[in-house]
Amino acid sequence: MRVRVFLSATGETVLLNSPVPKLVLIAALIVACTVGSEQSNADTPSFEPTRADAISLSDDAWKTALSPEEYRILRMSGTERAFTGKYWNNKKDGVYRCAGCALPLFKSEDKFDSGTGWPSFSRAGAKNRVGTQNDVSLGAIRTEILCNRCGGHLGHVFPDGPEPTGLRYCVNGNALDFEENAKFARSKTTLAPHLTNPKEGTQASTEPPKGQAEAIFAGGCFWCMEKPFDTMDGVISTLSGYTGGPEVSPSYKEVANHRTGHYEAIRVVYDPDVVNYDTLLKTFWRNIDPTQDNGQFCDRGNQYRSAIFVNTPKERKAAERSKGDVAKLLDQQIVTEILDAETFWIAEDYHQDFYQKEPERYTRYRLGCGRDAQLLRLWGPQKK
Repeated sequence: MRVRVFLSATGETVLLNSPVPKLVLIAALIVACTVGSEQSNADTPSFEPTRADAISLSDDAWKTALSPEEYRILRMSGTERAFTGKYWNNKKDGVYRCAGCALPLFKSEDKFDSGTGWPSFSRAGAKNRVGTQNDVSLGAIRTEILCNRCGGHLGHVFPDGPEPTGLRYCVNGNALDFEENAKFARSKTTLAPHLTNPKEGTQASTEPPKGQAEAIFAGGCFWCMEKPFDTMDGVISTLSGYTGGPEVSPSYKEVANHRTGHYEAIRVVYDPDVVNYDTLLKTFWRNIDPTQDNGQFCDRGNQYRSAIFVNTPKERKAAERSKGDVAKLLDQQIVTEILDAETFWIAEDYHQDFYQKEPERYTRYRLGCGRDAQLLRLWGPQKK
């Protein structure tokens, strides 16, 4: 049997022509993963996550958020001993998340038994989830893999995996959490609970209760977007907040000063047995100007851009279909974006239900901003 073995210590791939006992092969693979554990990364540049929702915490914050073993692996590039970590022998269906920030990283269907004693995957679960960088800590080049949101060290990837990728993502089990029976396409990218309020300020929303669903829309000033949905049958609640930017726990002042890249948005929790997503989309379109770039009505700035944030491929398909219908109806270019849903940060309490708390101020704002006049010109009279 001809066996190709990648030796991480030297960076070489060796082709063995003679029969290789299974134990020898497994030992070679284990060496490939373990050489350089507890490594010094002084010669390795700091990894910069590229996701829009990338987070950066202080070292003290990570020590508070993680267990000692998680901190050693994720933040200090440590390696657990073979056959001692979590999930190396896990055969259940589900999704593997980053133990640092809960970003879904790997699918159970891509996991295979490499015999090394570490969880091994043939590919990342989706683009932009797992980042890579050269690791030169041993004087040879290896490819380190890291969470592309929090920058946590996961392990290394080697070119000795099964087809069709030929790759083996060798991951520390303690760098992962496992969500049993979850589907990757529907797995939320919401931050881990221990990161939802790392500083004073806004908190991240949590999953809606079983039997309920959420929809996230950005339509300019969030004060004006709650009421149209609150009056709909099947809508359980609305929340104003911020989403789509990299800053963790952003404040209104930070968003308003264009320092975070977030959109002002609303989160609609609804009963899908009473109202469907298509109906929510129709309400969204009728309450914005989808032809206006870089703002809505009198409000200009990137925080006032219009967008639909989708949680699933089904929602994306529905949003794209409805956007096409609106383009035909208005016979104009539609600039409203359709984006993957990210963490939704709940805005400060004084922004919630503003049209109820400050009805006179709310009415003056809508009138002064020309919102209703432009909606009438664009869509015509709407049924009450």
